[in-house]
Amino acid sequence: MEGFSEDIINFLPDPTFAIDKNGIVVAWNHEMEAFSGIPAEEMIGKGNYEYSIWIFGKPRKILIDYVLHQDIITLKKIYPHLLIEGQKIFSEFTMTLSDGSLLYFWITASPILDSHGSIIGAIESIRDVTHQKKSQIKLMESQKYIGDIFNFLPDATFVIDLDEKVTMWNKAMEDITGVPSEKIIGKGEYEYAIPFYGIPKPLLANLI
Repeated sequence: MEGFSEDIINFLPDPTFAIDKNGIVVAWNHEMEAFSGIPAEEMIGKGNYEYSIWIFGKPRKILIDYVLHQDIITLKKIYPHLLIEGQKIFSEFTMTLSDGSLLYFWITASPILDSHGSIIGAIESIRDVTHQKKSQIKLMESQKYIGDIFNFLPDATFVIDLDEKVTMWNKAMEDITGVPSEKIIGKGEYEYAIPFYGIPKPLLANLI
């Protein structure tokens, strides 16, 4: 393809492949070989969505195909977690292994343009973000656990952050003030003092 270098794609750090406007694989870099277990010579020249078989067990359209044909409407239906920046599309993908464990990937796809700006193909990269995702999940679980404990403290308690905005407002605080947590979380400007004093004013928590 005009303006496309297979040598460059081989030096990319993430598993990456490219197809031409007919859906034929024109590049399958070293990282993609290692990731998929399929040598480039076995995949270059293949079409009919064969590049998706190693993931799904059968040929089917994937992110790169919808980007190639600019079918954004269908894309949004199939991939609910999308981030679109111009013609570049980002999506999260989860793979379940035979032992039931999960792998998480961040996929990027964008069209390949010729010197006239016409689409002549598409390129897709896959990044394994399993470690980051699992760390994020553990953090969220820890925060929920702490939040559950905080919510059942017998004393009316609330927490503000460094911007003096409410981040936690427990059940006892709801009962004593009559203010539900969802109406006060995120509020600042000393609004949390109004249930006690009728006006916004600094409290002891603001002096720490």
